[in-house]
Amino acid sequence: MSAFVQLFNHDQLMKGIVPPGALAGCTSSDGGSSFPSFNLTGASFAGASFNGSQFLNCNISGASITGCSFKGVTFSNCDFTGTPISNTSFKNCIFKDCSFTGNIFTSVKMSDCNMDGCRFTNVKGTK
Repeated sequence: MSAFVQLFNHDQLMKGIVPPGALAGCTSSDGGSSFPSFNLTGASFAGASFNGSQFLNCNISGASITGCSFKGVTFSNCDFTGTPISNTSFKNCIFKDCSFTGNIFTSVKMSDCNMDGCRFTNVKGTK
């Protein structure tokens, strides 16, 4: 189990529940953090940094992704509905079959990312 995942209690992890604010400022640099079928609705990712992590079948709707760094992260079948994403960078990330509805992207940098089968509806972007 990665050091990052040890932040949460075992019962929460088995249920795929992450308390609001629990991801804010977290760093996952070991490349082994995996979040299978987690409910991250309304979670704050403020200032978080993920390297090599996997978010699989996660509900990330209504979360807040601000001031984050994602490197080599895989998002597969994740729902980002209504999640504002700002001042965040994605490098060498994979987005597969993800849904983006009503999102606002502000000062988001994506480099060498793959977005395969993703759906974008009513999405806005600003510099």
